[in-house]
Amino acid sequence: MKKKKVIGIIIVVVLFLVALLTIIFLYNNDKKATYKIVVSVIEKNSPDRELSVFKNQKEINFDTIYYLDDVLLCKGVNPTINKNDVKNGEELKIKLKNKKIVRAIVEMEEE
Repeated sequence: MKKKKVIGIIIVVVLFLVALLTIIFLYNNDKKATYKIVVSVIEKNSPDRELSVFKNQKEINFDTIYYLDDVLLCKGVNPTINKNDVKNGEELKIKLKNKKIVRAIVEMEEE
């Protein structure tokens, strides 16, 4: 009987440690993520540009993009702006689908 309790306690402790290490790994992995906003030409003679958000070189969906002063730039459902709204190398805020706010650098695509 006593042996079963000790084994049960060991199993609970091991499960707790595995869960804790998983949470720490996921938290640190997300902190190392890099985000960028790519500004793409839609039509050659049009001033309209489409924004795409990338996390670690993989395109992701997003909720909204803001300037650093919290002025709305665009929403994820129609991420189209005027080419003069942003500059190459500018930093912007992105509100992700999970409501997390991250910062990203603008990268202008060649025209």
